[in-house]
Amino acid sequence: MGKGGSVAGVTCAEGDPLQRYDTGMGFDPSMVTPADFEELAVAAVRRDTAGLDETAMRAGFNLVRAANSLVQAAERKVHRPAGWSWPGFRVLFIVWICGEVEARNISRLAGVTRQTTSSVLTTLERAGFIERERCSVEDRRLVAVRLTQQGLEQVQPTFARHNRLESQWFACLTGEEQRLLAGLLARVLSHGGEPRPDDTPHDGGSAPAPADIG
Repeated sequence: MGKGGSVAGVTCAEGDPLQRYDTGMGFDPSMVTPADFEELAVAAVRRDTAGLDETAMRAGFNLVRAANSLVQAAERKVHRPAGWSWPGFRVLFIVWICGEVEARNISRLAGVTRQTTSSVLTTLERAGFIERERCSVEDRRLVAVRLTQQGLEQVQPTFARHNRLESQWFACLTGEEQRLLAGLLARVLSHGGEPRPDDTPHDGGSAPAPADIG
């Protein structure tokens, strides 16, 4: 590229680390590392977006990347071996904590649609982890959900393994830094970041398609 140049339409100064992705024949996305993609994305959006809040973009960008990374690691190392997916664990965790809970409240607490909750519950019930019971003869939508003995015996040790993964994952931070991070994220959520079921067509950024959940 010589002195300076551009990568993916983004002008790079001499010595810019993004220059390494110029092959001399154009931009090669297959060479971009996840760390450098942030810089590439910010530079490209800055070029095309007036009034860009770069700090907020970086915060959101890394929050999503971190959450996806943790979810993928937990699902691969802990939850799939236990017999359920990440969405399945979210539902089981809510039922475990509440003891018995209506399906509509699972949707509300998980921030997903009732349709998604129903699909996950069907899969978990088929596997023997939960059981459902109609709460009302008049309103068939009211369904109580509880763990079976099999579900209880499996979710408790599985959560212990999940928590050990969390401990490993956050070991790069001190205890005080972890408390600060948790508090800051809670503040963001209380500011209006909590998802509402009506706003969420599926189970979040990294969730599988409906046919693959549970």
